[in-house]
Amino acid sequence: CSSDLVNQEQVDCLPVKIKDRKLISIIPIPVQIPAQTKRPKSKALGFLGRIHNERGLEEWLKISIELERIQLVDEFVIVGDGIERIWFINEISKIKPSKLSYCGFLNNSDIHMAFSKMSVLLSSAPDETYGLAIREAALSGVPVVARLNNVPERLRSEIPELVFVY
Repeated sequence: CSSDLVNQEQVDCLPVKIKDRKLISIIPIPVQIPAQTKRPKSKALGFLGRIHNERGLEEWLKISIELERIQLVDEFVIVGDGIERIWFINEISKIKPSKLSYCGFLNNSDIHMAFSKMSVLLSSAPDETYGLAIREAALSGVPVVARLNNVPERLRSEIPELVFVY
């Protein structure tokens, strides 16, 4: 397995019956995204993906609170679903209840609508396997600020004008 597509923990979890791990391929899900998405006039911070603890939700909230406090964010666009959805939405509502747009799960064909509402996508996941949300956002012209790990680091080298790491 290529180390830039999967982390060591994922490699270790591969079935032991597979003798030659070079035979394993990671194939991304094809998506259809318009070349560029029209940028919103508001300062909207986006979240896209499964809403669960492995996505760094508490860190996302901490960063969001600070960005709102210094008036760099005036709206939140949340796309996705998961076991922490109710808690996450409630916590965001405490920051700016009137400026929360929760879209739920969207199909690939509808994702451009959410991107048109986002000024920037914040990805606080400590680890990424493929980083589909980051890739889709960048392909749509939405700037991405992502926690430093293998996927954002590689994408930063490929599209430095749209992918930033912290």
